[in-house]
Amino acid sequence: MSSDRWQQLYSKSFVLIVLASMLFTMVKSLQSGCAKFDESFLGKARLISTFNHLRYSMGDEVFPQVQVGKDGWLEFSSAGNLDDYQNASIDPERLERIRQKLDTLNAKLAARGITLLVVVAPNKETIYPDIVSEKLEKINEKSRLDVFLDLIRQTNSPPVIDLRPALRLASQNHQLYFKTDSHWNSLGSYFAYYEIMKALSQEYPMLQPYELDQFRWEESDPIVMDLPKLIGADFIKEPWNQLRPKFNSASYRQQFSNPSTVWFSWAYNGQEKTLLMYHDSFGNRLQSLLQHHFKAAMYIPNANPEPPKSSWVDLINPDIVIIEVVERNLIFLDGLLLKLLEHLS
Repeated sequence: MSSDRWQQLYSKSFVLIVLASMLFTMVKSLQSGCAKFDESFLGKARLISTFNHLRYSMGDEVFPQVQVGKDGWLEFSSAGNLDDYQNASIDPERLERIRQKLDTLNAKLAARGITLLVVVAPNKETIYPDIVSEKLEKINEKSRLDVFLDLIRQTNSPPVIDLRPALRLASQNHQLYFKTDSHWNSLGSYFAYYEIMKALSQEYPMLQPYELDQFRWEESDPIVMDLPKLIGADFIKEPWNQLRPKFNSASYRQQFSNPSTVWFSWAYNGQEKTLLMYHDSFGNRLQSLLQHHFKAAMYIPNANPEPPKSSWVDLINPDIVIIEVVERNLIFLDGLLLKLLEHLS
């Protein structure tokens, strides 16, 4: 058989294989129905990952919900995260409403002898502004958090911990946030924990933070973090890390789900104080550090803060209430505080 004949046969075979593969993919993908075709498309994850790998390798910086910064750092570009970096979307009237609700909540808790503390976890770009593309310029001189803290300082409002100075100082010697995740790592959460305990120790001297050398550093094999997952880039990985106490903590933590996921912790060598903490995903790592100090503690997700027809404050009567929120979600304190006040007797 001539070479031309072989070439024609090969070309036809190749086309038939491609068409058969496409037909097989379509049939398998349509087994769940046309309405779910987008979700059930065979090989969708691998196709997206391969495409984004090509874009990433060619230097593309803008992906859905993610922006590529300098030196391999990824930035969360959704939920107004980069608006905070640019000092945009400042709503002084809403921030004032939040301050007023905080005042009301603080007064109600103080009447019961309960201490209220508000913690704002800085966005990654706030602590590491140099990783952000120079194409993003500042719009206003002050950030939303700056404006909010100015309102707090001008009134007799409950304390709001500004973690930025401590984290910026610590960042000179430590990496405090994951390069490919939107959250702080174990060191970032440790320095936040240290500031929280320092603030609490002013009223409760027995609540002293543990020093960093009292923990050991543990690191996992590289895994896919939250930002690569958003764009299907499973080729971008980074080691997970955590701090383990060197001391005998005698503390335990357990998860419950009724009606929403909450955590409880007990410390048998902790001080005779109880804690109620409302938090978002930045508070997850704080739990494993705070748990060593409290006889009992309860950690409630901000997304579903109160049980039906009741209040956690009324149910457990804590000594301390902490409200933690990430900087980009600062305005959502408005709705959270409204729910807390509505349920509180």
